[in-house]
Amino acid sequence: MTFLQLLGRKTKEPNIEIGCRYSRCVHTGLTEKAKVLAMSQDQLGIPHVQFEYRLERYGKVELSDRRTLALEAFRGAFGSIGNMEAGA
Repeated sequence: MTFLQLLGRKTKEPNIEIGCRYSRCVHTGLTEKAKVLAMSQDQLGIPHVQFEYRLERYGKVELSDRRTLALEAFRGAFGSIGNMEAGA
């Protein structure tokens, strides 16, 4: 492998799967959580993730609803390796 190929290599991203749970700290004491409920494609073939969204402030649920994002948008928000919760 050449040096230029190493520079262009992407890090392996975790698979987003039904049942997986993700969280991210938005601010001190404020956490967004997502549980993947379903995955689908729209008419143009763009993959989407349907998930249960929860906003928690110091462990208390402030907001809870069901949302849909394009897979890449979901991955950008929740998909980094450090954000996957144990027991998912």
